[in-house]
Amino acid sequence: PLTNNDYADVYPQIDSGMVTWEGYDDDHDQEVFLYDSATGITTQLTDNDHGDSSPQIDSGMVTWSGWDGHDQEVFLYDYDTGITTQLTDNDYHDNNPQIDSGMITWNGYDDDGHDYEVFLYDYATGTTTQLTDNDYNDYHPQIDSGMITWRGVWGPDFRGEIFLYDYDTGITTQITTNDYWDQFPQIDSGMVTWEGYDSPWEIFLYDSATGITTQLTDNEFSDRTPQIDSGMITWQGLPVDYHSKEIYLYDCDTGITIQLTDDDYNDRYPQIDSGMVTWERKDGTYSEVYLYDGTETIQLTDNDHGDNNPQIDSGMVTWWGYDGDDFEIFLATAVPPVEETEAYIAYVDDMIRDVPDGLFSRPAEDVPDVKDDFSDLFNDVLENIDEGHIEGAIRVLNKINERKYEDLIAGPERDEINSFIDTLIGYLETLL
Repeated sequence: PLTNNDYADVYPQIDSGMVTWEGYDDDHDQEVFLYDSATGITTQLTDNDHGDSSPQIDSGMVTWSGWDGHDQEVFLYDYDTGITTQLTDNDYHDNNPQIDSGMITWNGYDDDGHDYEVFLYDYATGTTTQLTDNDYNDYHPQIDSGMITWRGVWGPDFRGEIFLYDYDTGITTQITTNDYWDQFPQIDSGMVTWEGYDSPWEIFLYDSATGITTQLTDNEFSDRTPQIDSGMITWQGLPVDYHSKEIYLYDCDTGITIQLTDDDYNDRYPQIDSGMVTWERKDGTYSEVYLYDGTETIQLTDNDHGDNNPQIDSGMVTWWGYDGDDFEIFLATAVPPVEETEAYIAYVDDMIRDVPDGLFSRPAEDVPDVKDDFSDLFNDVLENIDEGHIEGAIRVLNKINERKYEDLIAGPERDEINSFIDTLIGYLETLL
């Protein structure tokens, strides 16, 4: 486990090998912690007499909601500088912060003090913008690549609609207009998914590039808690007999939905990254953690304690589980350890080969040769390592990085590959 102490550590989040969570320290209030898998070091980011909770992480920046003695405010920690900044300082609650690419969004009571509104902070400019200003509640914003989605709730039955704000254009679009509940939107690469109550709950998908909304499910199940990444959506479905929840996966490219689980247990709370899906299964009394790696399902835990709410990024899975005394944070990886350089390099090489041809900046007929060129360079890395030329291996990896920026279009696929290569370079540098 990442933690082994006498207090509860819960609700971890992960990005690029860094894990953040909230833990109850010796003062019996929640504090925020950060673990860096590259160094193996855990840092306590907060140390006060107030509760700090719900941390989220992206690219080495951690945001959370903390009590300042009067109300909840939003904070931001920058790993590169080691500096914590208080983003809000007002007389009302600011909570549920989310972060992506240096932009932080949250919901807070505005100055009229009667309803929640959505706010956005841009780290690059240091400015905060209020995105909504109305007479109803705007809840649970989510952010990706400068686009923010949330749920607005009004009326006597509190039915909600889904909204989308585009930072580049400054335009807010109401995605849904209907007579039933729409809630808990998630966003990735301009695509928004949510659950809507169409007797029962169904899963929907909106593509901002086309303006088209697609209903992904239409059955007698209760389909809920969708998550999206790289054009793939996962969710849990509960049949009308309430027998057991199952996990499903939809591929936008093929339009095909597959059922990942089919058992007598409750499979729930799926999370997705790069085609890998993790979830918890209530196996009788306790919950265990499972991972679908794109080809097969792997059981990551098997014990007599509960393991809960797994999160996934870059093939690494984190969750909180009971160790017999209290809750601790755990981390597993579907990626070969970086110390196993040959397997690790083969994994990254396969990642590049799996990138769709359309995401290369070269003509389609040239892409197979480009992928072969990357494989040749990775073989050069291995040869240098085998011959003890660590500096030579690092030079070739830097060359791969340069080629990657030339040959791959900017996007999450390139960012993920970059993260893996940087991790390998960092490891090799420790061997010099």
